Amino acid sequence: MNSDTDDSSINENLKQYSMTLNVGNNLYSRVKKHIHLLKRLKSQNYTLQRWIIDAIKEKLNSPEVNALTDQKENYIMFKLGKDLFDQVEQRVQLLKKVRRSYSKKQLIVEAIFEKLEKDDHGMQELLQKLIAANKLELQNKKKNLKIPGDPL
Repeated sequence: MNSDTDDSSINENLKQYSMTLNVGNNLYSRVKKHIHLLKRLKSQNYTLQRWIIDAIKEKLNSPEVNALTDQKENYIMFKLGKDLFDQVEQRVQLLKKVRRSYSKKQLIVEAIFEKLEKDDHGMQELLQKLIAANKLELQNKKKNLKIPGDPL
């Protein structure tokens, strides 16, 4: 056995690649809040690094990735009026001064994520109100069904 080849294969397995992702404020704050929550609920040693590695492993092991025939691009078609398109373009140009790179697509995707999060929060509140109203209605029906003097 040659120790040089053993050492190089060990070093190759220990090699790490540094990656940087440019994400919007909404996604960044969601991830930070989630990691903070995990630290409080699971372990103080839980890190963003560990969470991202877990997320990548889960994605790679999901049946969605393994079935390459199911992999297709999904498109969302929509139209923007000239005024709104110009506003998007102006905002992108402004943000390009602050961020290294930025595009209309990135702004629109961020807007979609932010809207989904806001709508999800609103839907959860509405659902809680509906559940509470339903419980109250059931309690009222039970009270109305009781016959005075009936032991049951």
